[in-house]
Amino acid sequence: MPKTQKKSSNCIKTGFECSFCGKVVKNEATFIRHSCKQKKKIDDRNNVPNRIAYQAYSRFYTRNKKTAPDISNFESSKVYGAFVRFGEFVVLNKVSSIEIFIDYVIASKRGIDKWCDISLYTDFLASMAKSETWDRAIERNIYIMQEWATKNNREVKNFYREMTPSGLVHVISLGKVSPWTFMLSESGQDLLAQCNSEQLSIINKIFDFKIWKHRFSIEKSNVECAKKFLSEEGL
Repeated sequence: MPKTQKKSSNCIKTGFECSFCGKVVKNEATFIRHSCKQKKKIDDRNNVPNRIAYQAYSRFYTRNKKTAPDISNFESSKVYGAFVRFGEFVVLNKVSSIEIFIDYVIASKRGIDKWCDISLYTDFLASMAKSETWDRAIERNIYIMQEWATKNNREVKNFYREMTPSGLVHVISLGKVSPWTFMLSESGQDLLAQCNSEQLSIINKIFDFKIWKHRFSIEKSNVECAKKFLSEEGL
């Protein structure tokens, strides 16, 4: 005889019983409005932060060569709330390379309660930029600029020209742009020159100017290629 799926409620003589917490209510309308912790977790499964949370939880187990528990075990786990907060952090900061960031925080060996530290995220952005080739960085940045231009009915070449210094700090903090564009394009350099000491300090914490100037001095041929491309794009 085939098994039947467990229903979220049972209508019994005395009323309606929640199969998650066992609470019984007499009125159907009251039951429909009823929400317990376990029921809410199931209702929230499709929320983006919750999906990211389970993705990170599963990845943590597989990275440690263990079989990832199913989602119901995750929802009953003591670290459920911490992983959901991490998912909310990822959404709030619009992390683009989610899988890579998950692997990065796991490899950091920090506790799950530290995964939402903004300092860890800025370290991740700096690490990503260091490993990114000049052409890949510019390709990614141009795509961001094209999105901005389409959305705001502007020209790509004016991306930095129409941006404020605080706007530059914001897009850098989100990992949207690379030193390959804002340090090597004329418009990017002009915008950097408008930043105050506090804004420059924030940018420097993410992309150390000394390190990048040293890299540019070593990769001279790449710098020339990047500058030529950016100039041809009117940036």
